[in-house]
Amino acid sequence: MGITSQARHFQDAIILFGDSLTQNCTGGSFAYRMTYAYQRKMDVLNRGFGDYNTEWALSLFKRLFPLRFGRSEFPQIKLIVIWLGTNDAVLPDDSPTPVPEDAEYDTGRSVPLAKYGTNLNKMIDSFTDSYSEYHLPGVRIALLTPPPVVLSMRKPGQAKVDLDHTRKYKDECLSVGKQWSRKSGGRVQPVDCWKAITDVADGEKDDALRPFFTDGVHLSPNGYQVVFDELMRIIKKNANWKHLDPANIKATVPRYNAVTDDWEWDYEPTPVQERKD
Repeated sequence: MGITSQARHFQDAIILFGDSLTQNCTGGSFAYRMTYAYQRKMDVLNRGFGDYNTEWALSLFKRLFPLRFGRSEFPQIKLIVIWLGTNDAVLPDDSPTPVPEDAEYDTGRSVPLAKYGTNLNKMIDSFTDSYSEYHLPGVRIALLTPPPVVLSMRKPGQAKVDLDHTRKYKDECLSVGKQWSRKSGGRVQPVDCWKAITDVADGEKDDALRPFFTDGVHLSPNGYQVVFDELMRIIKKNANWKHLDPANIKATVPRYNAVTDDWEWDYEPTPVQERKD
């Protein structure tokens, strides 16, 4: 007789899906800040893929997101953060990064503006359409815009970017997010990373933006803090998002010095099942 156990998921989950979520992982990244904020409350699954655009990211869906049937092995996903666009906005004549060998698309890194918008719509539709194999009932989706870029920080050999060209992708992302917000009753929300950073920096001039970037494209710990704060602001201000505020979520695991026999778990561990071989 053998013994097998179903996966024990006693916490709901947040999925971060983007191109630069893992940068500065030593303590200043967006993923780190999310994990720290939701520790012992929700699992934060970081699906960050450096240099990926929306075309390549779409090819990852079958590997990263659970299908609606057989989803009992996965935690319940409450929030998906989509942060893609900076690589889509690389200037069309510059694609120094090779196309991934297992990608379903063979385009360069640059993605046309209209196609970028179409790809974002496909992603959101996959999670919200009740007929989709990736449908997640009740999920909230935060659509983060590309941040500005700092040309004076770029070095020879790095992907070529342009502030005004990237701005178009930011605007397209905002447009898609606002349309879905209306369509979904607010369950999808755009997060304007561009405005959040330029407001704190008091403008778009390179010198003002430098403290928020490491290389003109990837954010510094200061930059990630601004984006994290903006997401938290949106979660707190929207009535049907407040259940995602870390302050409103009871810890499923107590602090090490608070473990007692009468601790009330929010989730019952999945019982061990016996199986005859």
